[in-house]
Amino acid sequence: MSENEIAVSTEENLPGIIDPKTFKVPVIPNPYAEDFSAFTSGLFLPRLQLEGSNSNLVRYKKVQAGTWSVISGKDQFENLGESIDVLCLTYRSKALDLNDRKNIAASFDKNSDLFKSIVAASQNKSKGYMYGLEFLVYVPDVKGEQKFATLFMGNPTMRQEAKNFKPLIGKPVTLKTKLISNTEFTWEAPVILPCTGGLSSYPTQEEMTLQMQIFVDPPKDKVVETVPDDEVAGVGTDDRGN
Repeated sequence: MSENEIAVSTEENLPGIIDPKTFKVPVIPNPYAEDFSAFTSGLFLPRLQLEGSNSNLVRYKKVQAGTWSVISGKDQFENLGESIDVLCLTYRSKALDLNDRKNIAASFDKNSDLFKSIVAASQNKSKGYMYGLEFLVYVPDVKGEQKFATLFMGNPTMRQEAKNFKPLIGKPVTLKTKLISNTEFTWEAPVILPCTGGLSSYPTQEEMTLQMQIFVDPPKDKVVETVPDDEVAGVGTDDRGN
């Protein structure tokens, strides 16, 4: 080899070559371990919703009407089918003003002026207003790591069915769907039943405690929720426009 030639190293002659199959980062005690969940969780969990025929996900033929989806962001959803099992953990009151679709006003304080005005507008059949109970659920069959979600029962159909959650708080629940109709409309409605079998997975006590504590202590002031246009129809309205 001349003095101008450079030897090309191969895997065999490289000293201390690292085998990626056996490479490991050392594990050390981390005093910040509990902060991972605390600082990656917040008010806005993914949303579990029943897909009605007025949902844009249905209109765009991304999912079928009468199925359940977990929505985590714009174009980020997972459809779970017509029947799913969840663990119902707890609940809170919630009211929504949907009239400004870019800045949806939410209130969790039933004694606030905003909450009361939303309830009054909804009861007067004004469109774009919803109120009811929002439930914290654990959805074991979601593929992602975040399996906690909210389920808002905010229209007349869902408020009527929400009473069936009461004896099932802290228990596995099966969510199904059915079609109901009146002289003018036909729409999808939820069905809440006790789960007759076990769930495919369960959260830890620490995970449940953290999520439940955050969930039942929302801000007392108005909260602005931003929901992409293609998801607004699925927030909780039914086909009657309520």
